[in-house]
Amino acid sequence: MTVTFAVTVATSDPRPGAEPVDALTAALLGHGFTLLTDTAHHPALQAASALPGWSATLDPAARIRITAPDGLFYDGDLGPAIPDHWHAAAQARGRLTVLVATQLDLHQPDRTQQTQRALHDGRLLAGHIPLQAPPG
Repeated sequence: MTVTFAVTVATSDPRPGAEPVDALTAALLGHGFTLLTDTAHHPALQAASALPGWSATLDPAARIRITAPDGLFYDGDLGPAIPDHWHAAAQARGRLTVLVATQLDLHQPDRTQQTQRALHDGRLLAGHIPLQAPPG
């Protein structure tokens, strides 16, 4: 699943040597997401945190709704490139592994390179969200 935020917010500390902080990344870390430092090894993703109080529902029309403990996180399209049997695999696992990165332009063809830069720059997060049965 890919979600694009249109705004990136950074804050900084005026003291010497302080570095800018990506506010979205900091907020998600505060909500339990895990900062990824290596995606080359499958265990790095498996070790990501389960996010208590979060839930997700899938709808057959390629939509997803993710709810955080304090409200709606995302309600929208999964995009055009969902692999065959993705829904069945997600339902069988009973959870989604959600990756979040800031400063990506998903309209560019170099998404893999952008994601690697996010990993290198400390902007790639992961969390496991329980998958609920769709309503109805």
